[in-house]
Amino acid sequence: MTAASGTATVVGGLGAVGSMFVELLRAGGSTVTVVDPTGSDPDGDVVVGDITKPSDRVLAHVESSSVIVLAVPEQVALAALPSLRTSGALVVDTLSVKSRMDAAIADAGREGEFLGLNPMFRPSLGPRGRAVIAVPYVDGPQSARFLDVVRSWGASVAVMDADRHDRLAAATQVLT
Repeated sequence: MTAASGTATVVGGLGAVGSMFVELLRAGGSTVTVVDPTGSDPDGDVVVGDITKPSDRVLAHVESSSVIVLAVPEQVALAALPSLRTSGALVVDTLSVKSRMDAAIADAGREGEFLGLNPMFRPSLGPRGRAVIAVPYVDGPQSARFLDVVRSWGASVAVMDADRHDRLAAATQVLT
């Protein structure tokens, strides 16, 4: 995926973090579908559904996407993982804690690329000039391209493993 191409499904795309990803991906030229249990958006591109119990319509969007962004709470992302049929798509989570997702991906023996992102700012501020932590659970060329897209938004990307991310995030929480 480049900044000006591709299809994406943003699960939880009506929340603050999800909305930020929807806006940025659309601005870059991606076709974006939102999956959210809560309702519709002004553009009408929302599929109402639950990713932990996906309908055929939700599955169709997920399976046809080149990128799937899980902008949902940890328990939802972990519960959705076993049923995600990704057809080679890059799966991106926005969780604040990464080690449990890392372990779940490893335990599930999932194929494909999985990338954790943690925007270290309030979504309404936007990414320009701000830090995004990236945790490549299962790395590859799609992850690298997506990180280039994030950098094109003006973000500063720091790459690290899940354990280091969680230690640094915990220390940051204590300090702020």
